[in-house]
Amino acid sequence: MSGADSVIDASRKPFLDVATDISGSLVYLDAGAAEVTQLSLGPAFLLGLGATNVCDLERCQPDDALLPLLACGQALTSLVVFTTQLLTETHQHVVHLLMVHPHVQRCLLFCSVSELAHAQLDPAISPLGVEAYSDYVAALRQDVAAARAAAGLPVPREDQLQLAVRHLPLHMVAIDSHTFVLPAAGAVASKAVAGGRAAGFGSADAPPDHGADEGAVGGSGGLSLLPHCLADLSRVLGAKLEPFAIGPVSSSIARELAALPQQGHRPGGAADLAGPDSSSTAAAAGAGAAAAAASGSIGLVLIDRCLDLATPCMHAEHVLDAVFASLPRADAVVPAAAAAAAGSGAAGQAPRAVLRPADLRVDIPRLAPLAPLTPPQLPPGNPQPTASANQQQPQQQQGSGSSSEPAAAAPAGLAPLCCPLGLSLFHPADRRWLGWLQQLWPKRGKDALLLLRKWLKEALRQERITPGQRSRLSSVVSPAELAGLAQCLMASPEVFLRHTPIVGLALAAAAALATEPPVPSVACTWPAWERLGALERQLLLALPEGSEGAGMLQPMLVEAITSCQQGRLQLGHVLQLLVVVYSLSGDRMPPAPPLYSADEAQLKEALADALLAAAAAGDAQQQWLVQLECLPAAQHVLHQAVQSGKLSADPAGVRGQLLLVLHDAFQRLRWLAAARGKLRDVRRLMQVDADTGAASACTPLVRQVLTKILLRADNRDLQQPESASLVAGLLSKGLGRLGMFGGMAGPARASISDYQTVLLFVVGGISAAEVREVRAELEEHVYGHKPLVLLGGTSLLSAGDAARLLLS
Repeated sequence: MSGADSVIDASRKPFLDVATDISGSLVYLDAGAAEVTQLSLGPAFLLGLGATNVCDLERCQPDDALLPLLACGQALTSLVVFTTQLLTETHQHVVHLLMVHPHVQRCLLFCSVSELAHAQLDPAISPLGVEAYSDYVAALRQDVAAARAAAGLPVPREDQLQLAVRHLPLHMVAIDSHTFVLPAAGAVASKAVAGGRAAGFGSADAPPDHGADEGAVGGSGGLSLLPHCLADLSRVLGAKLEPFAIGPVSSSIARELAALPQQGHRPGGAADLAGPDSSSTAAAAGAGAAAAAASGSIGLVLIDRCLDLATPCMHAEHVLDAVFASLPRADAVVPAAAAAAAGSGAAGQAPRAVLRPADLRVDIPRLAPLAPLTPPQLPPGNPQPTASANQQQPQQQQGSGSSSEPAAAAPAGLAPLCCPLGLSLFHPADRRWLGWLQQLWPKRGKDALLLLRKWLKEALRQERITPGQRSRLSSVVSPAELAGLAQCLMASPEVFLRHTPIVGLALAAAAALATEPPVPSVACTWPAWERLGALERQLLLALPEGSEGAGMLQPMLVEAITSCQQGRLQLGHVLQLLVVVYSLSGDRMPPAPPLYSADEAQLKEALADALLAAAAAGDAQQQWLVQLECLPAAQHVLHQAVQSGKLSADPAGVRGQLLLVLHDAFQRLRWLAAARGKLRDVRRLMQVDADTGAASACTPLVRQVLTKILLRADNRDLQQPESASLVAGLLSKGLGRLGMFGGMAGPARASISDYQTVLLFVVGGISAAEVREVRAELEEHVYGHKPLVLLGGTSLLSAGDAARLLLS
C-alpha cells in the first residue's frame, strides 16, 4: 500500500472486484454499507459502476425501481444487496425486499461477515453452520416461497429466481486518506463486546473452553468477529497483518488473529529458512529473516481504549477537534431484529455496543438544510415469517391470499430514521478535500483558521467573485468572516457544486466556533469548549504526585458542578472531566485513584443534587436528558421519575437511586485509574516538570507508541502472540535439532519497527485528537525510519461517546 489515497483506494477495491455484478442492478445498502459508501467511495461511485439506483435496504419500496424504468426504460430484473450485518439479522429485510420486487430474476447478497466467522459464532447469536452461505440461501428460498404463497403471489422456481451469497469485506469507513474506522451499524463493531461493555472499555472475557472440540479456534462470542474482520483487511490491503498488542482485550484479539488464515499472506517457504547446508550461512539467514518477513507484511498494533481515555475526553484548542465534536451525527443504529429481541427480553441475546456513525453533517442554509428525515408510511402488516413459523402456520396464511398483488408488509421493529440531512463533511471523491484535511490535521489554533480563509479566497478568485465585505489581512479569523466568505460561494448552485468541500469545511468551522449552538442538541459550544480546556489545564497542575495543587482536585470539580447549575457547563461535561482525571491518575506508581473516599462521597452528593435540580427545572423539550447521555442509567432513573411523578412525590427515594448509579460510575472510574498498572514503557501520559512536579501537557498513548516505532526504541508493553509465526516456529524447532541456525534458538522475530507499513488500531475507537497527534508526530519526524502509518479504530469517538461507553 502506498500513495496519498491508500485507505480510500483500498476501500474501493472490493467494489471494483464485483463491478460486473453491480452493473445493471438495483443496489440496496444496509446502514453499515451506506456509511462505507458515503465516507469511502462517494455517493456517485456505485452509479458510476453501472448501478441503476442505490437505495436503503431497511426502507425498501416499490418506487425504488422507478428511476431505471423512467430514465432508461429498463425493467428491474436484478437486485444486489450489500450488508455488514449477520445474515440472520438482515434476513427479514431481504425477505421483505423480495416481496416488494416480486418480478426480479436474481438477488445477490454480498455479506461482510465470512462463512468462517458465521460458523465460529455461538448458535444463540447465529445458528448457521460451516456452510453458512448455502444454508442461508436454502432458508431464504423457503421463507420467500412461504411469504409469497401467503400473500397470494406466485412462488418462483429455482430457475426463475437465482439467489446467492458471497463474501465481500466492507470494513473501512475512511476518515481521511490514512485513517479509517469500522461501520458503526455493522456486526463487527456493534458486537465487539468484552467484559460486558464495548470492547476496549472493559476487562477481557475469560478464555474460551472448547472442551471436546480440539479443532476449535478462538472465542465464539461477538468479539470473535473482530479478528475475522482484521483477517479480511489483509485481503484488502494485500499483505499479511502481523499482530502486536497492548492491553488484555487486544492480546485476546491478537491471539485469535494469529491463528486465522489471511489471504494477503505470501508464505516465505522452508527454503528461506534452511538455506545452504552450513551453520554460518544459516545464522546469517536467521539474522535477516525478521526484516525479510516484515517487508511483505503489515505490522498491526492493537491498543485497548481504556489505557488512555483522557485523550478523547479532553478539549484542545484546535478547530478540527471542535468540528468533530460539535457537528451533528446520526443516532446509533440498532438492527430491527436485535431491537425486537431486546424489547421482548429474549434470552441468549448477545450484548451490543451502541456506536454512532462517523458521518458528520453540516447545515447549508437553503441548499442543504439540516433537518431529520421522517420514515415512510408503510402499510401495516405482520413480521416476515421464518422457516419454523412457515411450517407451523401455513394454512392460516393461505387463507388470507387474494388474486391481486397486495402491498408487502414491513419488517417488524422498524425504528424511526433519525438521520440528519444537510451536507456531509466528507468528500472522498474530491482530491482537494483530502489534501486540505491532511494539511489541517497538524495545525493548531489560529493557523488552521488562516488556512481555511486562504482557501476560501482562492476559490473566490477562481470564480472571479468579490466578497460583499472586504476581509482584513489580520491573524485573527472570526467565525462570521468564514461564514461570510463561504456564503459568497453559495451565490449560485453551479458555483456551490464546484466548491462544496471548502464551503462545508468553512461552515463547519464557523458553526463549531460560534458562541450560540447552531442546533439545539449540539454537544458543546465554543465558550464551553474553552472553559473545559482551561479546567483541564488546571486539573493537570494538581494531578501529579507531590505537586502543590494536589488538594485542589475536589474543590475544582465541585466548582464545575456549580457551573452546571449556573448554565455555563453541562452535567455531561463534569462526567467527562472525571474520566480525564481518573485516567490520568494511572500515571501514579502504584496506580491509585486521584481522590480519597471522603472526597468521592462529597462529589457523589453534589452530583446527585445537581441531577435532581436539573430534572426538577427541566424545560418542555427536556434538554437536561441530552446532557446526561454520558450516564444512561441516571438518565433512565430521572426520566422514569419525571414520567411517573415520583420526582415530586418522593425526591429522597429518587436521590437514593441516583446515589447508587453514581456509586457504580465511580467504581468504573476507579477501575479506569488502575488500567495502566501493568504497563512499563508507555504508562505515563502526563509530561511532568522535574522541578515543580506539575504537568503541563499530555502525550496520547497512541503517539507514544508511534514515537517508539519511529525511533526504533524498545517497547516492552508490546506483546506478540506466539502463534503469529507458527510455521516458522515449527521449522526452527525441527531444523534446530539438525544443527541449523548455528546453535541459535531460531530466527529472530521481526520488531514492529522493521515493517514498512504499520497499522495502529485502537480497540474501542479513535478520536479526532489522536488523528491530529499522529499526523503531527509524522510531520515532526524528518530523519530516519519513517514507515507508512495507518490509523484505525472500531468507531469515531467524541468526548461524550467515550464517557458513555465507559460508564454505561
